Amino acid sequence: MLVSGIAASDEKLTPIYFYDPEITISRNSTLKQKLDQFLVQRGNYQFQPVTDRDIFSSLTATETDSVFMMSSWLFDSLINKAELTAQLVGIKNNTPYYKKLLVIHKDHLSTPPSELIVASTGSSAYSNSVLDNILNKTGLSRYKDITRSKLLSVPKDLDALLSVGFGMAQAALSTEDSLLQLQRLYQNQHQQLEVLGLSAPLMRILVVTPKQSSPETARLIHVIEQMGQSQTGKISLSLIGLDSWMQVKDAVSLAPSNKLKEKQQGGKKP
Repeated sequence: MLVSGIAASDEKLTPIYFYDPEITISRNSTLKQKLDQFLVQRGNYQFQPVTDRDIFSSLTATETDSVFMMSSWLFDSLINKAELTAQLVGIKNNTPYYKKLLVIHKDHLSTPPSELIVASTGSSAYSNSVLDNILNKTGLSRYKDITRSKLLSVPKDLDALLSVGFGMAQAALSTEDSLLQLQRLYQNQHQQLEVLGLSAPLMRILVVTPKQSSPETARLIHVIEQMGQSQTGKISLSLIGLDSWMQVKDAVSLAPSNKLKEKQQGGKKP
């Protein structure tokens, strides 16, 4: 479903459809308000969050004069991916890439994986996809049944870690940045955690267009790329968890090695 309907206009409206399995409906509403404030001053554009993955996927195939913001995970799964072009990728802390990590409370290292409650910001499909990515790494085969565990949905990656510390979950999917933030803010809770594994490098949010798109779509891409140059744009970027955008073609050369070293950020490596 859409968070709210597209407003009527005499001019042709160019929408930005947005879907991220890690952002809640309430955050989508705030994001729409701020993005529309930014866009209204720059053209006949409108930000349109979508909360249903299937609806969003169908829009990428039917809305030819639109722009799409989506996770790299969803982009890679689209059956019509060959008809789309990833134009921009988000940047956070000077990198367009991030890694997901699986952490567990040290008291539950012996708990059967299928009995764990895993805190995560994403949908069930997204969370299980990330878990599979992490579990495919050498040495984590004994945790394969964790994909059958119960998921606890939380708004932010830091909340996932805090859920483990407060006993609402026994494990969490989070990010390296959030684990470092936990270490700074709540050192006692950080010491209770052990990192089980890291995902392969993942691209941050992508801005995508149909390969056959209009000049107005190209202008909108330029508007999005310049978001960090205005205060309303900076606020909107922060709500998505980004600092700025860069061209995807430039980001590819910055890709980290897929052969990652495990980090001891919550305890020793298993």
